[in-house]
Amino acid sequence: MTSVKEIKFLTKRFFGDDTVSSSASYSVDINSKITISALVDITEKQPTEKLEWISSNPEIASVESSSGTWEVVEVEKNWFKKDKYYATSAVIIGNKVGTTTITVKGYDGRILGTVKVTVTKEVYVTLPANGRNGEGYFSDWSGKIEAGAKSVTIKTTSQLSSAWRDRRITFTYSGNGSHTWEDYLDGSFGNNPSESSTETVKLDGGTNWKISIYMSTGLGNGFGSAGVYGEVSGSLTFYY
Repeated sequence: MTSVKEIKFLTKRFFGDDTVSSSASYSVDINSKITISALVDITEKQPTEKLEWISSNPEIASVESSSGTWEVVEVEKNWFKKDKYYATSAVIIGNKVGTTTITVKGYDGRILGTVKVTVTKEVYVTLPANGRNGEGYFSDWSGKIEAGAKSVTIKTTSQLSSAWRDRRITFTYSGNGSHTWEDYLDGSFGNNPSESSTETVKLDGGTNWKISIYMSTGLGNGFGSAGVYGEVSGSLTFYY
């Protein structure tokens, strides 16, 4: 059996470039899988031993399977050069939000390397189209989520129809966090303007959320308000 002397990890793929490092951190969504590759320099003799991959906390992330074979792989060092390595891999599955350490050992128990695996959770919510004529409040968007969300990214789109004056649409997020933002829509020429916003809010761990929406007149205060139709839509992504 040909033993492994030293391993490195394929840690990042960015615009065609790969990064090989002796230490690495990975992220995986809950109930999803990632493949982690251990690399050995091609100048060494090809290993034949099967490595052991051990999670320090399998409740967070566990090793589903590991390869017992080594294959030659090409790693892009830059746009013009590729390096060759021997590679073997393990499949890791995210079970629970948190961070754990995966230790890679040889057949005789020697530690060859460790990697950090962070399990994340995202909850996506669609905000349905909501409209009204003239100045005033739209119906609220509201809901309830599982406790523990650390932040939320809010995407909104506002649009006017038959607009001869500008309008401001103000959004207020409340419940498990607090934030207010505004879309300004210039409808001064009878057009149908639209505007999109992306906002991130830190949360306090609560479960209830609400977004109230108000459309007010702008420079043309009070003029033609009833004839302007406003519509809003969007989405929420909660991060745990």
